[in-house]
Amino acid sequence: MKLLYIGLTLLLLSLTAKAANTNIASPEIKTLSAASPIKYNNNTPFSVINIPPLYTTLGDRAYGEQTINFKLHSNAPSAVVVYGKTVGVGETVQFTKSVNSNRGLDIPIHPGVVGAAGSGDYTITLDVKGIQCPAGYTLVDDSNLCYKTSVQTAGNSCPAGYSYNSSTGDCKKTISIAGTVTCPAGTSYSGGACRSSSTGPATSSCPSGYSRSGNSCTKNSQINASTYCPSGYSKNSTNCSKTVSATPSYSCPSGGSLSGSSCVTKEEKFMVLACPAGQIMATVQVCTNSSGVPTGDFPSFSCPAGYQDKGKPYYCERTVSTSPAAVSCPAGYTASGSSCLKTQIASFNYSCPAGYSQAGTKCNKQVSASLVYSCPNGGTLSGTSCTTTTSTSFSYTCSSGYYLSGNSCKKTVSAQSTLVCPSGWSLSGNKCSITDRIYYN
Repeated sequence: MKLLYIGLTLLLLSLTAKAANTNIASPEIKTLSAASPIKYNNNTPFSVINIPPLYTTLGDRAYGEQTINFKLHSNAPSAVVVYGKTVGVGETVQFTKSVNSNRGLDIPIHPGVVGAAGSGDYTITLDVKGIQCPAGYTLVDDSNLCYKTSVQTAGNSCPAGYSYNSSTGDCKKTISIAGTVTCPAGTSYSGGACRSSSTGPATSSCPSGYSRSGNSCTKNSQINASTYCPSGYSKNSTNCSKTVSATPSYSCPSGGSLSGSSCVTKEEKFMVLACPAGQIMATVQVCTNSSGVPTGDFPSFSCPAGYQDKGKPYYCERTVSTSPAAVSCPAGYTASGSSCLKTQIASFNYSCPAGYSQAGTKCNKQVSASLVYSCPNGGTLSGTSCTTTTSTSFSYTCSSGYYLSGNSCKKTVSAQSTLVCPSGWSLSGNKCSITDRIYYN
C-alpha cells in the first residue's frame, strides 16, 4: 500500500500486512506532511492505519496486546512516526498495541519531517495472539466470553429426619417410642421389674442378756462398790490402816541414874599432884628431890583428863553413861527407837455410782433396753412392721400402628421427596445445569 502526503505535499504509502503467515490487504493511507501528530477536533488522529479483524492460525480471534514489527521500505521519501516511534527509511521497529473492539488494529502514523512528498511502501508483520477458551468451553461470537454448561441429574431431597428410598421413590423415616410396660394384676413397675409388696408385724426380741417383760427388756446390772478409808487412814489391798504413837517411859538398872533416855554412873579419882621443878613424884602426894629425900613441897593439884573438880579435897569425878535406859511402852504399843508405835486397822467404807443401790460390797441397778425388731425372709423393716417385696417379669405392648422391636415400638412413615440442585444450579425437569463463564478483557 501507499502512504500519500497531502497538503502542500502528498505522500502515499502502500501496506503489506502479514499476520500469522497470512497476508492482509489494507487501503492506501493518506497523511499530511507534518513533524507532529495531526488530530481532529475530537482529539482522534488524522492518519490511522486500520487493520481488519485478526485471527490466529487456529482460527481464534485476536485478543489483548499484539507485538507488531513495522518496516518502512527504502522507497519512502522520509522517516515516519508510528504509534509514537520514529522509523527511518529502510528501518524496522517493534512495539505493542492492543486490538480494538473489532479485534483489528488502529495504528496512528504521520511523517516525521515537514515538506516530504511522494509515496512509499511499509510492511507490518505480527503473530496474532488470540483468545483460546479452556477445554470444554466455547467462545461466544463478538464477545470476550468463554462458556461451558454442565448438566447433572437433580438430587432427591427429603424432609428433615427422612431418608430417600430409591426402590419406592419416596422418603421414609422410622419413628421409635418406648414400649409400654405391662405388669400382672396386683403389681406395679419399679426399678426394672413388676413388684408387689405385703406388710406384716415385725418379730421383736430383747438384746442378749436382757429378759423380756411385756414390751420392755430388763436386766440386773451389778458392779463392785467403790471402797474408801476413814479420814487419816491409808488404803491397802485388804483394809485401812494408820500408825499412832505414845510417849515411852524409861528406867535404869541398879546403881544407875536416869538422864533423859540414858542411864549414867559417877566415877571418882584423886587429883594429880604436881611437884616443883627439879622434883619428882615419889608416891602419891609426895615429892622428892633428886636424892630421893621428900621435900614436902606441893606446888599444885589437877584433875585427870575427862574428870572435873567437884570441890571434894583431892578428888575429881566424871559421869559415865553405862547403857540406854530401859524403855517401857503402854499396852499394845511397840518400842521403835525413842517412840512407842502401834498400827490401827479399820474396815473399808463402800459407795456406789448414782442410780445404783448398795448391797454389801456390791452395787445393783436394773437396766432397761428397747425391743429389737427384725424381719424374716428378707423383708424390709419399717418401724415395727415388715414389708416384703416380690418381683415378677413384665412385657411390652405397643399402640396401634406400631410394631414391637426389642423394648421399643416402631413404625415407618413416608413423605414425598423433592428434586433439588446444588447452590447456583438451575433445575429443568429432573436435570440441574450451570453455565461457567470466563471473560477476557
